[in-house]
Formats: sequence, structure tokens, C-alpha cells
Amino acid sequence: MYDISVSDICIKNIVSVCHDIRMHDWTHVNSKEKNIHTIDMVLKGSYSLECHDKTFIARENDFLYVPPNTTLKTRSITLPTDIIMVYFTAETENDSDANIFNNEFILSNCNDSIKNSFKNIKHSFLLKQPGYPLDIKKDIYKILSEVVSKTYTNNLGNYNYYIIKNADKYIKENYLKEVISIEHLANLCNITPSYFTRIFKSVFGMSPKKYISDLKMQAACEYLTYTSTSVMDISKTLGYEDLTYFSSSFKKHFGVSPVEYRRKHTILIK
Repeated sequence: MYDISVSDICIKNIVSVCHDIRMHDWTHVNSKEKNIHTIDMVLKGSYSLECHDKTFIARENDFLYVPPNTTLKTRSITLPTDIIMVYFTAETENDSDANIFNNEFILSNCNDSIKNSFKNIKHSFLLKQPGYPLDIKKDIYKILSEVVSKTYTNNLGNYNYYIIKNADKYIKENYLKEVISIEHLANLCNITPSYFTRIFKSVFGMSPKKYISDLKMQAACEYLTYTSTSVMDISKTLGYEDLTYFSSSFKKHFGVSPVEYRRKHTILIK
């Protein structure tokens, strides 16, 4: 849980609002300036982000919060990318720079309220009618409040996570080593497969099968980006005996084939 409530935050200045549409492949390294907070909404497309030695995938209808002094390396995956970015400064009564969300990078799905607030911000910034900074601040507060509200809701699932935590640990340690069955995961938690699946979905918002698939797809991205391992060998490493099925699953997930992804995102091949 975050240590600060939205009511403790004072948004000082709206530095900029950008509507960034890109039709061609792109790679960008951006170091956020001191005291500059950023909230983004992905309207279309997808891209990868490297932050604090972790890789994330931002997709359509995702919300991002990037704290000050954060270096992000981003690369397009599916085009066009269409992103609204809002830059602002903020303070609290006890701190010259607001410690929003514990200064953690946040990636989450947008609900309709967040989407509408971003669209209002863009509209207000473009028209610049009298008092528009106040209108933008109002919508930023609303967005931050929605994110905090979602966090409280998610925390209600902490007990459910406790029920299935052994299964989650097992998945993360073994998803590259074996085919993991729902029955085995349920046994680890001493509950029935049907109840396990229901609890798992309530915690992660997806089925165990989709969860494992997403982990494998993320691992595939890292292999394609940082190694010269063949697509066939990557497929086998991830437990896909059928290369065609792996390639079609990858394309369904990211919108491009493994070969296309490697061509766009390769960093180092030895």
C-alpha cells in the first residue's frame, strides 16, 4: 500500500501535455528530470519498456506512471503507437517533491474513468481556455485517485493470494522446466482445481494457463532481444514442441512474428 494519499499531493505545475503518434519503428532512451512526474495512456499500439533492470510491455488502454529520476528505454512493438503523456511537478506539505506511489513505476489497465480523464486533459491543453491548468490538475487528481482506489481493491485480494502463493512460486520457478497442470497447482494449495482456478483469476485477472503463457512470451522477448539463440531452440526451451504454434502464439500476443520482433529489438548478439 502506498504511504501517501492523493489528498496529501499538491500538483504545482503542468509542464507539458504531449499526444505522440508514431508510424515507424522507434527506440528511445529517456531520463526523467528531477521533480518531473509523468502519467501516460496508450491509445493504440504496444511497446516494451526497460526500467530498473526489468522489462515491461505497454499495450492499448494501459496506464503508466513514471516517477522523477527514472531512466526508461522504450521500443515499439506494434504500430502505430498513439500515446498521451502528461508531465507535471508535485509537492506535499512535508516534502519538496511528492513521493507519489512510493516513487514506483506503475503499469496498469485503464478503466473508463481514467480514459476519459486523459481525453479531457488533452482537450483542455489544446484549447487552453481560461483556467485550463486547473481543469488539467483536476483530471490528474482524478487519475491518481482511481489508481489508488484500484490498489485498495487489489489489496482485498491479498488473502486470496495467500491461498495460492505456493502455486505462484512453483509456476515462476518451473514454467520453463515442465508442463504445469492445474491439478498439480491445486494440490500444492490443498484445494480443488475449480476453486483454485476461481481464486487465481480473482488475484491475477487471468487464468493460470494465460498467466503461464504470458511468462513464456516475456521470456521469449528476452531471448530474442539479448541472445542469438534460434527461434526453434527458443520454442523448445519454452516448452513448445511445435514451432508453428509458438510463432502463431507469439504473433497473437505481440502483433509481430518472433523473427520480426528480433529484427526490431536486438541489442546484442554474439
